[in-house]
Amino acid sequence: MVVNNFYICAGVFLSFASLSLSQTPIEIKGSFTTLSPSNHVKLGETLKFSCLITTDISSMFSNTFFIYRKDGEKRITLAEKGILLEEADPNYYDVKHTYVVDSNTLDIQFTILKVTDEDDGKLYCGAFNSKHVPLMGEQSLDIIVLRPLTNLKLIIDGLDPITSNQDSQIEVKSGSHKVQCIAEGSNPAAKAEVYLHGEQDFNGTVTSVILTEKPKTLRTNYTTYLYIASANTGHDLECKASSEYGDTKSIRVPLKVTVEEPKLNCTDTEAYEGQKDTQIICTVDHHNSKLIGYKYQIGPNVYYPGGNRDEINFVQTEDWFDDDGSKWTKVILTLQKAENEHFSSDIYLVAEHEDGHMSRMPVKLQRVEGPYLNDEDKEGRSRGNDDNSSNMLTLSVITFWLSLLWSLGRRFF
Repeated sequence: MVVNNFYICAGVFLSFASLSLSQTPIEIKGSFTTLSPSNHVKLGETLKFSCLITTDISSMFSNTFFIYRKDGEKRITLAEKGILLEEADPNYYDVKHTYVVDSNTLDIQFTILKVTDEDDGKLYCGAFNSKHVPLMGEQSLDIIVLRPLTNLKLIIDGLDPITSNQDSQIEVKSGSHKVQCIAEGSNPAAKAEVYLHGEQDFNGTVTSVILTEKPKTLRTNYTTYLYIASANTGHDLECKASSEYGDTKSIRVPLKVTVEEPKLNCTDTEAYEGQKDTQIICTVDHHNSKLIGYKYQIGPNVYYPGGNRDEINFVQTEDWFDDDGSKWTKVILTLQKAENEHFSSDIYLVAEHEDGHMSRMPVKLQRVEGPYLNDEDKEGRSRGNDDNSSNMLTLSVITFWLSLLWSLGRRFF
């Protein structure tokens, strides 16, 4: 049986707490022609839903039925009070209803023929009982009119927003940076993401706020803190957003990462081959750099702090601070014995930064003449000196006798 004398009206509304919906249930079921089963629709599309009443209609209603939209705190009926269901605005709405006596079910089929911005919001169904008390369904249909993205912004450390891809590198210092990816204009809120060198960041926070009510548009702000290292020079920082409308936007900027270099000062050291406990000393003025360690590199060999005098070669560090709080470090390499390879190899002090960057300073171990090169040379030189002394003594004796003979010869001849 088709019922044709019900109305869509505004009526007087009571709170849900005053209703006994278990006795007079009202249920909404949504069905859609273009985006089934989604309640997200685009402008101009068609949307269908139904209100299903499962209580005996003869004892429940007084010829009235209403459908309204709740937008925030506002409540807006879809038709004026007193308009018959069949007389709903034919340009926007179509209403049909069916009552099945056997199941005591009234099915109101409501169609939005052409979705507009005004249709964005929650739809509810309700009816008046015989005492003209409104009964409303607890379920709602949340209609979201989709809108595409209009703006995308990438903000680094609160500076001016970047709104398009960049060809030239953006210079940033090595360290932690606040990065924001802001997507605007979509409905519902867009999904915003941040990528560094193709790897997505998952540590940020997301906030969404309404920009405009009609049409409804939102802003999504993804905020994170990224540690950008010197190794990221040449890598892309990307802000990417996608909306349920189906569109995407992205901004890519290549990075140039600079490092606060410390001031390294090394003094070349002189030693003779075989010299014991030879020290190479360098000083480091940290100069706002973030250093985490030091090492000396001699050819293929690397020496780190933490050694002791039982080892062949070891490194020690000594820290001190100036009156202004600036930090200095003395880095001392002690060689148990200066070897030939130490004189012929390149020697570097290497300071390691927090981000993996390495600062290097060359230093030389210069060879000088020593008392001997090794024990064999010492013995050889000792034997050589003894032989030389004997030879000199013999030569002196011969010279003495020759001089004496020459003097006597002159006297007698």
